Amino acid sequence: MYAKCLNLTAAIAFFRLFAIGSAWAQIPKGCPAPVPESLDSSQPPNLGLIKAQLLYYRCTKYDSEVEKKLTEARGWIEMRAPQVSKPAIVFDIDETALSNWTSIKRNDFAYFRDGPCDPANKRVACGQIAWDKLEQATALAPTHDLFNFAKCKDLPRRANCTSVAVFLSPDASTRKRIILKKIYATKVITTGMGLYMRDPSTDGQPVAIPKTAARNDIESRLGYT
Repeated sequence: MYAKCLNLTAAIAFFRLFAIGSAWAQIPKGCPAPVPESLDSSQPPNLGLIKAQLLYYRCTKYDSEVEKKLTEARGWIEMRAPQVSKPAIVFDIDETALSNWTSIKRNDFAYFRDGPCDPANKRVACGQIAWDKLEQATALAPTHDLFNFAKCKDLPRRANCTSVAVFLSPDASTRKRIILKKIYATKVITTGMGLYMRDPSTDGQPVAIPKTAARNDIESRLGYT
């Protein structure tokens, strides 16, 4: 997915996903997109052409692929949860629970850590930290539905539903961690989630390192499956 390649992060607004409804139906910015030229693998790809490919994918396939994969996850949870002790799932945030497409499209797929982000000024790029603070990332509906399903909150309520613990494991840098802690400290307990922040000692290391450590702790120390 485009965010996996670009490592664009904007995790601060996750908890707004439980209050957002109409945003799910919005047409992504820049859509519909024209069909891009095919990439010529024999030549170094042109950056503009790559952006056109990314935009076309976002407009035509991204949402459906997210929904397909989370539907598969839903089926696995329904089968597996009753079979184990203390079942749990772990969510990433960016482009998993929240879409940061507004900022990504506005920045033309570039990344700017610092600088302002004025929602009224569409002609100026958004700094990532400032974008996070705005809490304007929109919820991905399939993830919201999966959360409700895992917590037995979907309607109509399933008989003998096994509630599943939900943990968040975002890839948060040192600076963003300060912001996230302020937001999450008062909300994690009330929303029925646990939060694992990146340890400062792993800053600059591949994301798999802190995420794997979080999952190991959830299983070995907390006793979840």
